[in-house]
Amino acid sequence: PTNPGKATLTSPSAGANNLSSPVTFKWNAVSGATGYRVWVVFSNSEGTSLGLTTKTSLTADVPAGSGVWFVQTFFGDGCSTTLSDRRVLHAEGYC
Repeated sequence: PTNPGKATLTSPSAGANNLSSPVTFKWNAVSGATGYRVWVVFSNSEGTSLGLTTKTSLTADVPAGSGVWFVQTFFGDGCSTTLSDRRVLHAEGYC
């Protein structure tokens, strides 16, 4: 696309606390998108991909701690990707 859009995050809300793993991440569809990858970044770590999907939600295990999450939108081979805004989350993690 000439002016590709970016995903708008819908859930969990910004600053969500005490999230229990697994967490369901949701966002609005982007016109022309062929797929989405959900990323999470916790303090002092590189970004971790939680998964790739063609839907507008993804459920994944997340470790305990505070971090940010965002969605990378894909538009097909040879096209640039876009990144959503970031949202802070606080997760209880998994056992």
